Amino acid sequence: MAEFEPDVIEAICGYMNGTQAESVLLITKVIGGESDATAARMVGFDSESLLILATMADGEIEVRVPWPHPAQTRSDVKDRLFLLFDQALAAWDGK
Repeated sequence: MAEFEPDVIEAICGYMNGTQAESVLLITKVIGGESDATAARMVGFDSESLLILATMADGEIEVRVPWPHPAQTRSDVKDRLFLLFDQALAAWDGK
C-alpha cells in the first residue's frame, strides 16, 4: 500500500473540502451509500480508498470509499477522485 506524505493528504483534502464540498457529499451519498448525509468532508486517503466524515442526523460517521483502482501517486488520487465523482453523478437519482 502506498503511503502519502501528510502535506499531500492535507493539500488534497483541503482543496476538496474548500472548493469541491458538493462533490465529496455526492460521492458520500451515492458511492459511499450514505444517502442521508447532510454534509461530508474528506479527511484522508491511502492507496486503496478515501476516508470521509459524513454528517448524519445523529452525528458524524466515518465512510471509507474504495478507489476504482489503487492510487500510487498524487496524480492517481486526483484521477480517482474524478472517476468517483463521474460514477456518482451518473448514478445520482437527484435526491
